[in-house]
Order: sequence, then C-alpha cells, then structure tokens
Amino acid sequence: MLAVVTASYLILRRITQSPFGMVLQSIRENEARTRAIGYPVERYKIVAVMLSGLFAGLAGVLYAFQNRLPPRLRALLGFRRGRDLQRSGRIGTLVGPILGAAFF
Repeated sequence: MLAVVTASYLILRRITQSPFGMVLQSIRENEARTRAIGYPVERYKIVAVMLSGLFAGLAGVLYAFQNRLPPRLRALLGFRRGRDLQRSGRIGTLVGPILGAAFF
C-alpha cells in the first residue's frame, strides 16, 4: 500500500510540475486570461476531473483491500471513501491529502 501511495504522489507531483499542470494552475488563478491565451480550458478541466476520479477510485480500492471487504461492498464504498479522502487535505497541496488520509 505504501508503494502505491508513494507512486501516486510521485506521479501527481510530476503532473503538477509539467506544462499540463502549469496550465491547470493558470486556469485556477485566472480562467479568462488562460482562455484568451488560446488554451482549450474545458478540455483541461475534463482531464483534471478524470485524473481526480482516477486517484479517488484508487484510494477507495486501497481502502477496500486493506479492510478485506467483499466485492459488492468494495464497489459501494470505493466512491464514498475516495471522495472523503480527496476532500480531507488542504487544497493546492499534495502532502495535505496524505496527512488527511492518515488522520482518517
């Protein structure tokens, strides 16, 4: 589990420091300016939501395997627990959600 969390952290850190991540930060700071520069803001937002869902689902799967839940409950709790873990940390940091998940 620690390996998956570490790999996820490194992947997210690389994403946030990539040109894609810089555009997402630009959208967060000033969406109108980013749109005026010529970036397709909606596409970037869709990809960001997809990535968020991917990592929230991964958190739910890890939770289910950690607690050895039956497959039916894994599917049910995967979304809810992943959403809770996603909301648990400080916005705009990568370490905050990890600390929030440790708190849970």
